[in-house]
Amino acid sequence: MVSRVRSVLARPGAERPARHVPGGVLLGTGAAAFGVMIALYAIYAAIHPANWTLDPVDLGVYQSGGLIVRHVRPLFNPEVYAPLYQWGGYGSLGLKFTYTPFAAIVFAVVSFIPWSVLPRLSMGVNIVALVAALWFTFGGLGYRDRPRVRLGATLLASAAVFWTEPVVRTLYLGQVNLVLMALILWDLCQPDTRNSRWWKGAGVGIAAGIKLVPLVFIPYLFFARKFRQAFMASGAFAFTVLLGFVLERHDSVKWWLGGLFMQGGRTGFTGWEGNQSLRGLISRLVGSIAGSQTEWIAVAVVVGIAGIACAAILDRAGYQVAGLLGAALTGLLLSPISWDHHWVWTAPAVAMAGHYAVRAWHSARLRSLAWWALAAAILAVYGAWPGSLFHEPKDLGAFSLGILWLPPNTDPSTYYQYGDKPWFVEYHWHGLQLITGNAFILGGLALFVVLVVTTVRVAWQTRAGVSGVSGRTGGRAETPARTGPGQAAADPAPGNTGQPSRALCSPREHRLPRARMVSCAGRHRRSEPITWGACCGPSACSGRVSSSRPGSCPPRICAPWRTTPSPRPSGCRKTSACRRRRTGSSAGRPGTWTSSTPWAGSPRPRAIWPSGSGTNRVRSSGRPRPSRSRAGCTWRRPSSRTPSPTCSHR
Repeated sequence: MVSRVRSVLARPGAERPARHVPGGVLLGTGAAAFGVMIALYAIYAAIHPANWTLDPVDLGVYQSGGLIVRHVRPLFNPEVYAPLYQWGGYGSLGLKFTYTPFAAIVFAVVSFIPWSVLPRLSMGVNIVALVAALWFTFGGLGYRDRPRVRLGATLLASAAVFWTEPVVRTLYLGQVNLVLMALILWDLCQPDTRNSRWWKGAGVGIAAGIKLVPLVFIPYLFFARKFRQAFMASGAFAFTVLLGFVLERHDSVKWWLGGLFMQGGRTGFTGWEGNQSLRGLISRLVGSIAGSQTEWIAVAVVVGIAGIACAAILDRAGYQVAGLLGAALTGLLLSPISWDHHWVWTAPAVAMAGHYAVRAWHSARLRSLAWWALAAAILAVYGAWPGSLFHEPKDLGAFSLGILWLPPNTDPSTYYQYGDKPWFVEYHWHGLQLITGNAFILGGLALFVVLVVTTVRVAWQTRAGVSGVSGRTGGRAETPARTGPGQAAADPAPGNTGQPSRALCSPREHRLPRARMVSCAGRHRRSEPITWGACCGPSACSGRVSSSRPGSCPPRICAPWRTTPSPRPSGCRKTSACRRRRTGSSAGRPGTWTSSTPWAGSPRPRAIWPSGSGTNRVRSSGRPRPSRSRAGCTWRRPSSRTPSPTCSHR
């Protein structure tokens, strides 16, 4: 016998549902926009010299590292202790291999591809990775059950962010940032299912094994109470380190035990214009790399603690994509080296801002305009503006896209030859040069302020909601539907793959923004939660999302786990198998029927149990009553016509 829970979610005076663009129209628009952007890039490459669109020096470093791992001469030198890190370098700049031994093992597979094919193949893979990353982003935002809308939004967002400087610079250098971003988003935006639950987080560990910056996601997962994912990410990262010691023992000793991974100067001039991190900003302001270390450590500690805390709070409040991007932003700020092409994380940020802007357009126009303004500001700051607008800088080679490169900068070869010198031009910027030359890091700090303010607002609303519930006297006040982080949450993000908790639902009126009926059913088995179709208010409960239907609240599993006897509803066997997991705050939620414990002050309700002979016999553990009401739910005494309890919203 199945217990059915029905929720009628229509209410007078509700927020108007957003008008939906047909999936076919959105898909066609997105495909056309993305095709136009690709065509423009092809035209740009055709009318300019080849080195204007492709100078894959970083890809050359990757291939060289892979060839060294394969012991291919002349790059491999058997006379040195650590051939990978004692290699002379690539090209005229002598670029060193600055990645982990595990990364070199991965690049060894890539090195089998001929160089005549590899640069163009790298460009195609990066474009696919950009589209895939945005596809995973929209999946985390709740479009998993609407593939045409999701694909249309992905292509439209890809067209919008394609001509940003970090994306174009990644294509130009043959970098791996877009691939690693797609891997992390695929890993953390997967739905929590029985099949994916055990390995979720491994992608973060593998990405951190190639570049160390994704390690910032591990404390974020811990503080977001996603312990399984955090341990899986830690285990995957440890596996990459162990594999490096097994296959490249000397290089691993040099990298990990020799402290080579802490020497950020091996990657280039820390104070160079292209380093858009807090370390680079403070170095340029102070005028020295060594002299700015104390200030950088102090600022980094504050930013790191605040950023990880904000990301975890947003994630626990149900805004998983916002929390994930907040952790990524924190990593970009904290890393000693954050080159301009590392800021590809602005692409999913634009997609998220557009998502919330569309959701709020018909219900909160000013808020929607604020989200659109945020997306436009990101595109303006990080856009690949033509260098001809700035008199074509002459000190950067053929690449001069973006306002970042407007001020003069030091030739990296000068730093390699003389070291850090006070006469470097970055130390003498003034006026507008300080703004344009630090555009990415200043934009990142502005986004960090938005992150902190939004998190404070979410936390305040969550606390106010808990107080409102605990002190409620029966009155109900309307709460608007949620349209983004920082607004009162009445609608859990459809298909959210995080662990929804108290801030997902309205603290007083448990409503959804769409007038629709949701019917859910759950069999009474050992320690299995009942499924419901409505938000159930603040509680200590959280759980896996198994439903991505728009406007439905995902089922939750209460924690910590405690098994207690339940009032046996009809259909349950007369055995100890009919038990429920619950917490004190989970029983008797508004709009739900719980089978955790009998209601306080009420005798056990009448129940019908199947007997061994196939006929039903009636057993009453208390004085039967025709009906009982608690917290908006009505218990109807089961009979032969009503074999299961029913809970209905009022």
